[in-house]
Amino acid sequence: MSLGTLETECGLGLSAATALEGGSELLHEATHSISRGWIELRHMLECKTFNPIYTTFAHDAICVEGVDGLTWLFSTSFAMFLFAMIMIMFRAGLYPVKRPPAQAENSGVATSLLSKSGN
Repeated sequence: MSLGTLETECGLGLSAATALEGGSELLHEATHSISRGWIELRHMLECKTFNPIYTTFAHDAICVEGVDGLTWLFSTSFAMFLFAMIMIMFRAGLYPVKRPPAQAENSGVATSLLSKSGN
C-alpha cells in the first residue's frame, strides 16, 4: 500500500502515514524473525539432532563414569571392611578376657536340691 493511499483512506497526514508504514514494516519483520527462530528451534530439538547428543552423554555416564564410580565404591567399601576387621581384632586383643568368679560346686540351690533328693 502506498503512502498516498494511506493518507486518503485513513485520513492521515504525510508524517503519520510514514510512521504507520514504518511501524507495520517493523512489525512484519519482527514476526518473520520470531517465526524463523521457532522453526530453527524446532529443527534443533528434532530427534535426529538431539538423539546423538543424548546417547553420547548417556553412554559416557553409564558405561564409562558408572563403571569408574562402582570401582571406587567397591574399593573404598572393601578398604573400610578390612580396616574395621583389623580394628576389631586389635580391640579384642587389647584387653584380657574377664571371666565371672567361679562359684563353689556344693553351694547354693544345687546343693539343697541334691540333699533333698538323696534323703
